[in-house]
Amino acid sequence: MLAVKALELLSRNLLPAYEDGGNRAAREAMLHGATFAGQAFANAPVAAVHAPAYPTGGIYHVPHGL
Repeated sequence: MLAVKALELLSRNLLPAYEDGGNRAAREAMLHGATFAGQAFANAPVAAVHAPAYPTGGIYHVPHGL
């Protein structure tokens, strides 16, 4: 539920927040979306698959997440 809500908020508000930095509603939605995404990420067992990304990126200059 947290990840779905995060995607909903972030996808709907990313461009409006970027295009108008004074758009407070869009920026607040981005804040909430990022918070929900962090909570979803913290509650998911992703450490084992995420850990190799750091040395891979450092050694082979591969962007994180690729």
